[in-house]
Amino acid sequence: MLVPWALAALCAIGALAPRHAMPAEISRGVESPTNGAVEIRVGADLQAVQEVTLDEAVIGRGSHVSVTAKLVQGGAVFFDVALADGHVVKAVPLVAIQKSFRVAG
Repeated sequence: MLVPWALAALCAIGALAPRHAMPAEISRGVESPTNGAVEIRVGADLQAVQEVTLDEAVIGRGSHVSVTAKLVQGGAVFFDVALADGHVVKAVPLVAIQKSFRVAG
């Protein structure tokens, strides 16, 4: 067991990073430029911050999609999202969500 002064010393040299110092995609899900770090959950409403193409559908800036499923494969995180017309786009990478969407609301 570490004594408090040893724990403080390890944190000071960066050997033990506090949980809030972890990258957003690992610790909280997705980082939004306006909201800070937020978590994406099934049922979340996402708003496009730029025009983006998912499958063959073009989602315009300001358009909304809904998260219908979350999948983790080999350490990578993917989301299924439902478009306004009901079409579900499968396995959208977290990186694409972070780049093109923010959590609405």
